[in-house]
Amino acid sequence: MKKHVYQIAAGFITLLLLYGCILSQSPGSGSVSLEAGDELNFSIQVFPTSAAITWYFDDDEVAANEGMKVYNYAPDDSDIGDHTLRVVESSMFGTYSHTWNIEVVASTKVEISTPAIAEDILYAAYAGIGYMNSDSSGDDENIYRIMMADPIAVAGELIMDTLFTDPDTLEKLAQLILGISTSFTVIDTDGNLSALYINPGIQNIITGRRPFSGSFSVNFSEPGYAFGDCTYTSEADVNDLTGTFNGYFKASLSGLEEFFVKAVNLQIADTLTAQYSFGTVDYGQWSVSYTIYYGTDDPTYSSGDPLYPINVALIPLDIVGMDYESEFRDYTLGGSFAVDGQEYLFNPGFRYQQQELVVEDVTYVVLLINGEIQVPGIDGFVLIETPQDLITPLDGKTIVRDSSGILTSGSMTLSAGNTIEIEFDSGRADFSGDMGSWSVDNWQDTLEPF
Repeated sequence: MKKHVYQIAAGFITLLLLYGCILSQSPGSGSVSLEAGDELNFSIQVFPTSAAITWYFDDDEVAANEGMKVYNYAPDDSDIGDHTLRVVESSMFGTYSHTWNIEVVASTKVEISTPAIAEDILYAAYAGIGYMNSDSSGDDENIYRIMMADPIAVAGELIMDTLFTDPDTLEKLAQLILGISTSFTVIDTDGNLSALYINPGIQNIITGRRPFSGSFSVNFSEPGYAFGDCTYTSEADVNDLTGTFNGYFKASLSGLEEFFVKAVNLQIADTLTAQYSFGTVDYGQWSVSYTIYYGTDDPTYSSGDPLYPINVALIPLDIVGMDYESEFRDYTLGGSFAVDGQEYLFNPGFRYQQQELVVEDVTYVVLLINGEIQVPGIDGFVLIETPQDLITPLDGKTIVRDSSGILTSGSMTLSAGNTIEIEFDSGRADFSGDMGSWSVDNWQDTLEPF
């Protein structure tokens, strides 16, 4: 047995002598492509470990890395082009080398190039949470109306209109009471076509409630559908507004007694246009998703549900059938919309959260905003990140707002090819980064783009 071990060891030493003493290298490939502004570690493992190591970049010795097994390369725009990196290992066994061919290409990362773009990103990122104007507690931000409030409200209005104005509503409601899947269809005087499908589940004999799943679609006509000061139109004969939902209802021969929506997924096609007084909005595969919890007021509350209502504000109160005091929100967005040709894009999964916290008998309303966004003037996505410290929100720089919507403290980071840090202080936004530092007072009003 020992003889075989000796033979293997002798063979290994022979291989080292014949093929060199650089045991491995990283990256393993001899060709590497790297963007300007990025960095990469090149490294080797040698035998013996005491071997002398020298690095050469484009045949020039890199003295700072002499004797080191790792070379860090961080090219900038002046390095764009082809280069070589060679490492030489010398020991009693001889001298051996490895060469990487490096291609440095222009960075594809976007840069936040001006303070104005940084300010636009901040406003577009925060406005989607609603309840934000400093002069009102209402959801009156125009961007919020475009992103959330109006599409959800018009969908809710059309669902209820379709449910109750279908020519055969009474017969179809009777089918729902019996647990039979039912479709409702309405064409209004302007030619807007709404369709609703509800699939009821098994009725709870004790409570009389039935779970349900459903879907809806709206094909807007060219004359359009008026909703407040907005008119929705479409020139294409397609479903412009679609969605799925689930929940439960309670009905009797006297009518619908309860109708609780529990989860919503809303989709807006790129055929839909919304005409506002402040501009024309063209949607691009826009989506909104959220789950609704009604807290302990929900008749179907179970121990696994949150104790407080979440996202109740996102559907009309006449549908909810209950009042609420606190405002908890958690929803995700994705897609794009353009206002008078100026496009805003939200990478799918862009998430907004808002909740109340009680810390040492003090109540805070905290905001969490995370995801990627693109605004006019920049050609790629910017990552939005906000701290999440639900134990000590002030120390952890979690965003805190007051009852009027003012962001009183907290921070936000905008990350692209460069990074901008934003600190909030009682209605003031303090920016800092490689463009320097600046502040905007009363920014929640003054930065409104339209």
